[in-house]
Amino acid sequence: MDKLQPRVDDEMSITNSQHKCDFCSDPVAPDDKTAQVYDARDFAVPYVQWASNGAWLACQTCAAFIRQYDKGEKDAKDNLARRSLQKCRVRYDMIEGMDARDIININKILLQEIKSLHEKFWKNRTDMPPVPYSSKLKLMEG
Repeated sequence: MDKLQPRVDDEMSITNSQHKCDFCSDPVAPDDKTAQVYDARDFAVPYVQWASNGAWLACQTCAAFIRQYDKGEKDAKDNLARRSLQKCRVRYDMIEGMDARDIININKILLQEIKSLHEKFWKNRTDMPPVPYSSKLKLMEG
């Protein structure tokens, strides 16, 4: 099988109607022409017993941040990490019921962890240009 493919969860297959952005976990539809697949070498994150295998899928918004960084906009990395944090908090209802000090502390910790994970992506990303997600799925099917 060809190297450039989005990772999928164990319960998900390439035929499912949507996959998730590897940066913010927003759903990405198979016919999405704005989502991008970025080739990357495999890497491990041993302290959480997790590994990244191959390419990363980026939704339209996250792909825009990656393009901005590629064009030299230094803040794009931070903006991508902050988007990931915001989506994580919403997805897991992390703010409800917490006092302000706890929110500030958990935001700092999570943002640092997200930046650390993203840095592994940046270091392991290959020189291969991104491929539109919908085109990649057509190649895999056909």
